[in-house]
Amino acid sequence: MENSLIQQICQNLICSAIQRCRMSENPCRLSILLKISPDSDHQIIQISNTGVGSSLVEFQDLHYKGNRLCGDKWDGTVDITTTSIADEEIYHYKLTLKERVGAKRLTRLSSTPKKGAKLSGTEVSLSTSESIDNLVRGFTCFLKMVIVLKIDKVAVELLVACATSLIPSCETLFLASGDILAPYSMSNIERLISGFEDHVLKHGSNLDKECESCFSSRDYLKVGSGVASSTESLRNTGQVLEAVIIITELPEQPSPSCLITCGTTTK
Repeated sequence: MENSLIQQICQNLICSAIQRCRMSENPCRLSILLKISPDSDHQIIQISNTGVGSSLVEFQDLHYKGNRLCGDKWDGTVDITTTSIADEEIYHYKLTLKERVGAKRLTRLSSTPKKGAKLSGTEVSLSTSESIDNLVRGFTCFLKMVIVLKIDKVAVELLVACATSLIPSCETLFLASGDILAPYSMSNIERLISGFEDHVLKHGSNLDKECESCFSSRDYLKVGSGVASSTESLRNTGQVLEAVIIITELPEQPSPSCLITCGTTTK
């Protein structure tokens, strides 16, 4: 299923939240909350993380490539709430991605006093009329790819909340622990290699368990990795790009128990 504009924007927002969690170097929670109401055809998408606040620079890379169809589902605005542990206020902004003038895209709104509360983090939200089923499928598939990273100290959750006049309800659809059963001594690239190996072993259309029929050992996997940096494209922040490539050969005639017989596509 091809990602819609809404899902592409949300994936960028989730990646930014993950980066903030990594920068904090403390246990963090990344939450994606879908709010639905029987009285409205619009859903509210909230993406929040504990940890460090946002520098707002990251939102400059978001671009709106709208058309009439997307215009009916989303107005191109994103609400931002952020604060750092040392701030005395919680700051609110409205980001208008349809605005062509860069200086006018981000509008600062009235802030909220913290009154001595010790908290930090960022929440972004937007409203869309896109189908809740499409949103759930898209987010679930993307979060499964996020788990491949085996990110240290980050817990991820996807929730759907239904607001009714009688009994509000909230259901957890996706939950992943922050330690991912990996030693804290592992580097980011080592975690990525381990997670990617797990992903490759779950080939075919079944990603819930490894295929022991084809791979009795990880020794059959040929793994290559590398790191690159570009101060021009990454705003001279010192960030680097880590990449992992795995090559392997499947049996010409897999056994009937092979998971690849469930489908011909590896996701």
